[in-house]
Amino acid sequence: MVFTTPLILGLILNSGMETITLHFLGQKRPDFLAAMGTAIMVKALIVVNFVMGSVRAMETMCMEAKAAGDLKLMNNYFNKGRMILCV
Repeated sequence: MVFTTPLILGLILNSGMETITLHFLGQKRPDFLAAMGTAIMVKALIVVNFVMGSVRAMETMCMEAKAAGDLKLMNNYFNKGRMILCV
């Protein structure tokens, strides 16, 4: 739960920002609304799914290492996962 709390909070804030953006763009022009909707869909399919999958894989590997009692291996998995997500 410790690793997933920032992920859940980020998803809620991101969804709120997208909803507000779509609302204000929909008031201006419908073609802006269509373009923004397409951009949000592409971002969700490509970026968010990759990041969520990577975080879940990193969490699984870290928890398995912690359950085995190998904190150095857990630290290794965490640091490598963090570097991959930063790049």
